[in-house]
Amino acid sequence: MLIGDWPRDKKPLHWTGLVHASHSRRSSNIYQNRSPSGIATRQLIWHLAGLHPRTGACITAQMLGATNRFKTIITLLRERGASPTLIGQTQKIMNTSYDVAEERNRIIHDPWYFGKASKLTFQRKSMPSKNPRFEIEYVVESTIGKTLKVIWVRRQKIGALSKAIHRATLAPLR
Repeated sequence: MLIGDWPRDKKPLHWTGLVHASHSRRSSNIYQNRSPSGIATRQLIWHLAGLHPRTGACITAQMLGATNRFKTIITLLRERGASPTLIGQTQKIMNTSYDVAEERNRIIHDPWYFGKASKLTFQRKSMPSKNPRFEIEYVVESTIGKTLKVIWVRRQKIGALSKAIHRATLAPLR
């Protein structure tokens, strides 16, 4: 792939398709953490719907994105007579998941480049929803670390929510 160094010098671009090793390790950590809500939200749906995990997985596999899973959890909580506090906690976590999910998806799915001359890391933003520029952008490596921290915090909040839902006295399914 012929891509180049950051075009500040107005010279033809000459890029390497390789990324810096430290960036590769960090993006691998983000990939391994997946979405901050993936497995936990699926398991909550199975629990709330009274489904065996194998059967539940057939259903939740069709739910793309955390928002659809959170909405399903909220609907099941309402159906099971959960407290407004528990429903509100779930909505709050859902509402704070959008930005970190978008950042995580950009880190994982958009191509990365390492400039040979500048030793800087760049990314081609291919689906930026909030800032629709389709170009190569310089990315500070600390951005990846910040995203990992936010993912970790979200995972802890979802874990606490899961414990609260399992402890709650809920009405049986009708």
